[in-house]
Amino acid sequence: MTREDMFRVFGNIDDSFIVSAEIKRSGKAFGLSETDKGTAESNLSAIIPPQSSAMESTSDKKDPVVSGSGTERTIVMDVVRKKSRKIKIVVVAALIAVTAAAAAVYLGTKKDKNENKEKIITNYFREDSAFDISPDMLLQETIELNGNGLYYGEFVQQIITSSGYIAETVDAGYYICRTDLSGKLIKKIKTDEFGCGADAAVKKIRSIDNGDLWILVSSYDSEKHTESFFLVKTDPELNVKEKIALDKNSSGRNAAQSFYLDFIADSEGQVVLSDQTYKDLVFIDSEGKMTRKDADSSDFWFFRSGDECYCCENNYQSSGTAVYSIDFGDRELDEVTKFDFRISGLSESNGKYDACFIFNDGIYGYNISENKTEELVNWLDSDLDYIPYKSVVLDENTIVAGDYRFGENYVDQPGLGLRLLRRVDDDTLKKVQERRVIDLASVATGSAMTKLVTEFNRTNEKYRIHLEDYSKYEDNSDSWLYKSGLSVLEKEIMKGNTPDIVMFREDFDYMRYIRFNAFDDINGLLVGTDFNRGDYFENILDSMKVNGRQYAVPLAFTLKGLYGNKEVTGDNCDIKLSELREMQAARPLFYGEPYNRIADPLIYSNISEFIDTENYSCDFDNQNFKDVLEIIKECGVTDEEYSEIAAYKPQEDGGLSDYVTR
Repeated sequence: MTREDMFRVFGNIDDSFIVSAEIKRSGKAFGLSETDKGTAESNLSAIIPPQSSAMESTSDKKDPVVSGSGTERTIVMDVVRKKSRKIKIVVVAALIAVTAAAAAVYLGTKKDKNENKEKIITNYFREDSAFDISPDMLLQETIELNGNGLYYGEFVQQIITSSGYIAETVDAGYYICRTDLSGKLIKKIKTDEFGCGADAAVKKIRSIDNGDLWILVSSYDSEKHTESFFLVKTDPELNVKEKIALDKNSSGRNAAQSFYLDFIADSEGQVVLSDQTYKDLVFIDSEGKMTRKDADSSDFWFFRSGDECYCCENNYQSSGTAVYSIDFGDRELDEVTKFDFRISGLSESNGKYDACFIFNDGIYGYNISENKTEELVNWLDSDLDYIPYKSVVLDENTIVAGDYRFGENYVDQPGLGLRLLRRVDDDTLKKVQERRVIDLASVATGSAMTKLVTEFNRTNEKYRIHLEDYSKYEDNSDSWLYKSGLSVLEKEIMKGNTPDIVMFREDFDYMRYIRFNAFDDINGLLVGTDFNRGDYFENILDSMKVNGRQYAVPLAFTLKGLYGNKEVTGDNCDIKLSELREMQAARPLFYGEPYNRIADPLIYSNISEFIDTENYSCDFDNQNFKDVLEIIKECGVTDEEYSEIAAYKPQEDGGLSDYVTR
C-alpha cells in the first residue's frame, strides 16, 4: 500500500464535516445540514462557541464597546491573524493527519519486502435477515441468551385513543418473553404470575447451568412511594420454582431505599447482588440468608467461569477495569487482574470466552485462565452503520445486537429492537480480506465519521478502513479532552505502532510529532487525486502547514469573534490588539465577564502574536501583551461574581446587571 493510496481514501472530504456558518467562496458553501449539525459539532469537533461579550453598563460607567444587545451587531475584531494581516482561522475541530516518516519508512519497508504487516480482518459478522424482533418496549438490561433461546423483559403500554380513552385491546404491563434464534416467539407471560405484585418490572435475567433462570423484578407501591425487589427462579418454560423477597433481611439498611440492577448466581444456588443505593454487595446463601458487605462501589458487572463467579468494576479514580473473583464463603472480592481500559458493558458467553467486554467500537472476548483479551467483533469492520446500544453474546459466532433504531415507534416511544449477527463463512471472509486495510486512529469518534467509514467500506472494492477508537482508555478525571485515551495513542505512535491516518482534535499536539519527524508531508499525495484545493480556503489549509509542508488537513473550523454596538464601533471590523488599550480608556470593553472568558479571545486566539512555533521563540514582554493583561484585570470578574450576575442578583450598587435591566 502506497502513501498515495492512504491519502486517496480521504481525498474528497464530505462538506458535512465542515462545521461553521455558511461561508461563501467561489460559489461554494461550506455548510452543514441541520440534522447532522449537532452530531458533527459534539462528536467531531468540540467546537468552542463564539465568545459572548459583555453588556452595556447601566451605572455611571462609560458604555462598553463590546455588547451583546441591540438589533445591529458587528464583529469588531478578527481574533487570529497572520503577521501579513490576512485572517488566519484557528482550527478547533477534528483534524486528519497522514502518518509519517517513522510510519512512512515502515510502509516503505513493507512495500520493498512485499510483507503484509497490515491489519487483517479476521472477524466479520452479518445480520441474519430472518431474525427481527421489535417489541413494544424492550427492557435493555434484561436480555439473556442461552442454548434454550432468547429471553427478555418487555413493557406493553396502554393505547390512548385520540379521544382520550384507554383502548381495551391491549393488556398493558410487564412481560417475560422467550423466542428461538429465528426470532419466533415461543412463550410470553405477564410478571403478575410471579406473585410479586401487580406490574412487577423486570430488571435482570440470568440463566444457570441446568437452563433455569434467576429473574430480578421490582414492584412499586405508588401510595407509599417505595419499591420492593424480588429474586424469582423459574425453569426454562418460565414456571416459578422459588421466590426470595430481598427486603426480608435488610441487615440494618432501609430496605425501601435499596435499588438493585445486577446479580450473579453460582451452581449451588448462592447469589450476590449489587445494591446501587448503599454501594453494598448483598450475599444470599443457598438457605436464603442475606449478608451485606460494604463494597464502596455500585458499578459492577458479573459473570461466571465454570463453577466460579466473577465481577468487573470500572475504576473511577483512574483509567482501568478491575476483575475480581467472588468468595461466597468469606463474602469477599479478590482481585484477579486489572486492565488499562474501561469497559462500557459486559456479556457472558457460552462459547470459548468466559466473558465478553463491550466497548463503543466492538466486543472483546476474555478468558480468566489466560488472562487476556482478543477482538471478537469490531462494528465498523463488519460494515455495520450503527453501534448497538445493547449487545449479548451467545458464543464466538453469534451475537444479539439491540438498538433503538431497530424498534418500532409505539405511542411516540421508540422501542429497543434486536438483530441477530452471525459470523460469516470462510469464503465470504476471504473476499473481505482481499482488500487492503488502512488503519485510522481517533479519540472519541463521532457517528458522522463512523457512517462515512462504513459507507466507504461497503462501496470501495480495493481498500477497507479499520477505525481504532482510543476513547476506551479514558478515566473519570478526563474532561472533554479525552486525555488518557490520547496518551495511549501517543505512546503507540512513539513505540512505532503508527496508524496510517490519525484523526485528532485540537488538543492533540501534532506539532510535537512533526518535530520528531513522525508525520509525513502530504503535499505530494495531493497530486493525481480527486482532492480539489479549490474547495477549501487556502488560508485554512495553510494553517496546518509548517515550514511550507502540509502535515494535516483540517476537517472543520470555526470563526471566533467579538461583537459590539455599531453606534460605537461604526463599520470598523479590523481592530488590532495595539488599538485596544486606547478603546478601553474611552469606555470599558467588557462588562461582567469572567477573567478566563476575556483572556480566551484576547490571548489564546491571538497566540501567534506572542509565540512563534516555527522559530521556537516567544515574546511576552511586548506592549500589546501588557495592555491585554491590563484590560483583563480592569474588566474581568471572578467566577463567584459572574455567578451572581448570571443569577440576576443585585450588584453592590443596588442595580441589576445590564441585560436584566434591558
